[in-house]
Amino acid sequence: MPISVELDATAKVATVLLNGPPVNALTTELLADLKKQLQALRKEPLVRGIVFGSRLPHVVSAGLDLRTLAWKDTENAAEYRARFMAYLGLFQDCVELLLTTEVPTVSIVRGAAPAGGTVLSLCCDYRIAPSTGAFSMGLTEVAVGMAPPLWVHELAVATLGRRQADRALQLGVLVQSQQEAQRLGFVDELVAVPSAAGVGASKAEMQAAAAADWDVLYGQARARLAEYAGVPGIAGQIGAASLEHVHGSCAGGEFQGMVRGILEALAAKKAKKAARA
Repeated sequence: MPISVELDATAKVATVLLNGPPVNALTTELLADLKKQLQALRKEPLVRGIVFGSRLPHVVSAGLDLRTLAWKDTENAAEYRARFMAYLGLFQDCVELLLTTEVPTVSIVRGAAPAGGTVLSLCCDYRIAPSTGAFSMGLTEVAVGMAPPLWVHELAVATLGRRQADRALQLGVLVQSQQEAQRLGFVDELVAVPSAAGVGASKAEMQAAAAADWDVLYGQARARLAEYAGVPGIAGQIGAASLEHVHGSCAGGEFQGMVRGILEALAAKKAKKAARA
């Protein structure tokens, strides 16, 4: 399944990990499973805190699934709209569940977390990241011609502050420095990790190093869980009405042309890689 849930009975902590290789794209399947698991955790009396993250050490999530956002040749406008609204509605359901959970949540941000990956992380009460290594966060929807839901702005304001939220959404900047992300408010705390595997390390060595890093990050996340309460006032703004202007931007030719170009480039890259094999 694309979501992995682990329960620590001693610490009374649930760990919810995205697990959809290669980049944890927020597909319908992944979001449906995330919604299911978050709903189940609400009914679990043992759980007193949730750690949110990724089983993939290099990425939290690449964001919304471009293949799902692309207009299919066989669809008319009404069919695309219905599918689009159902898909974005599922994403909003997951956001609302994260925002309104009664237990504190901590997000571990390792690697890339642009767009939807940043949104899910901002839904958590506290965010930690390793102080070194590849990293990216940002509300980059506008950079690809997509108008984010209005509640994303309010979520950004609640976590980044109004000025930084306005800049983040208007410019769509991808922040690639942990220190800059902390300064802006995308993450709350940077944690030193071992990161023992260097250039030329074997796959086994890289996996061992990633596991050691995770242990440090997870330990810090557990230490923070009891300190933070939920972000107020945003979940009530989530609903079908908030998706209308998002649909308008995504149904247009400019956005669809960009999506098709990216998908064609990915397909060409995959074919080239297969030809070399």
